[in-house]
Amino acid sequence: MADDKVSLTKKPIIIQVHGWYPIVIICFVVMLLTIGNIFFTYTVDQKRAETEQRARDKMAAQQREADRRWCALMVPLDDAYNNPATPPSTELGRSVARAVRQIRVGLGC
Repeated sequence: MADDKVSLTKKPIIIQVHGWYPIVIICFVVMLLTIGNIFFTYTVDQKRAETEQRARDKMAAQQREADRRWCALMVPLDDAYNNPATPPSTELGRSVARAVRQIRVGLGC
């Protein structure tokens, strides 16, 4: 009758791990981390490039607006200084006329 008793303690489950199994798991985890890192870096780099492009576009638009405003001032000045009917009579006037012409040409007006 003593053999019919049920044991209340469980036997431990022994899992045998082969030598290659941990190495495969470690390599797999390293590979996943590497792929994740590459993807993250690529995504961040793309967003940075887009942000920089938007900033360059905004600066270019601001520069064009500033040039347009300067052109609105330089064109009448240049036309007035280089009017053949009333050319500048002093050396200072001719110097200012040349400077205004250079600025107008430089701005592309």
